[in-house]
Amino acid sequence: MTIGLVVLVIGIPAASNAAGSAAGCTWNDATSAFDCGDAKDGNEEKQDKPKGEGNGHSKGGCYATSPSSGKDVKVNCSSKHGTWFVYSGDGHNLQCYFKASPDQDQEMIEDMKMIVYNTMCPQWSGNSISGWSQGPEVALDENAIPPTITPEEAAAKLWASYDIRKIDIGIAPKPDAGSVGSVGLPVWMWVDNPSEKTFGPYKKSAAYEGLAITGTAKVTNIVWNMGDGSTVQCNGAGTPFTPAAGLNPSPDCGHMYEKMSKSHSGGRFPVSATANWVFEWSTSGASGTLTATRTSSTSLEIGEMQTVIR
Repeated sequence: MTIGLVVLVIGIPAASNAAGSAAGCTWNDATSAFDCGDAKDGNEEKQDKPKGEGNGHSKGGCYATSPSSGKDVKVNCSSKHGTWFVYSGDGHNLQCYFKASPDQDQEMIEDMKMIVYNTMCPQWSGNSISGWSQGPEVALDENAIPPTITPEEAAAKLWASYDIRKIDIGIAPKPDAGSVGSVGLPVWMWVDNPSEKTFGPYKKSAAYEGLAITGTAKVTNIVWNMGDGSTVQCNGAGTPFTPAAGLNPSPDCGHMYEKMSKSHSGGRFPVSATANWVFEWSTSGASGTLTATRTSSTSLEIGEMQTVIR
């Protein structure tokens, strides 16, 4: 993904020598300046405080400053456009609403710990805001703007964005009409053509309301209901049957019927495969898991081999 006109780095130690950065510094109300203590790399001096204490919220509310007169105009601290944030430094003077872009770069979130934001900035007419226009797309340290969403809410949003699907059933004997298995012979079950969306691992990253989050979803096991009252739990995708296997049982996911299916509806055993998904998510300082299931169905006709004596 191409980042837009400007990239701001706030709170990353490697960039702590940038003018106006607050990395490693604490705001001191008594001195109205950043107190950087023993911080190095250009942070030895106290720095001007970015308006809104670094996140656009001050004790008296949030303000935009007229570029022509310097007069402060009160604005909502949050809106549909995001969170109000004012940043002065690195040659930039931005006072806009910042909202995490839905189009995030996974590497930027995971490796650089940065979030891409869309901005909406005021248009001025003298000392008044006459309208709003889209500003530059910027990248900020993931801790620059406090999120307005909980980790659990962000996890639920990310999980809802996953397009997990039921598996394509692979089974031998074939479930086709005219194909008949037999009592006492092995049945093989497997996931046919497994993909990230049917079996995993399925990985995504996003940012919601200023909170970066990553998640990985995968199938932990598949429970096969064989239609004869028995279930089989398989902890992997299973092994596809090949003619070379002959009458050998599946090495990791199989079954053997002990009765025929003729007494069941349509003369067939209903077979279902329920994939149990686990979604593991993490944010800065929080993690957790969510679950889901997807079920696929088919049916098998099971007969009985006849012995012919001549």
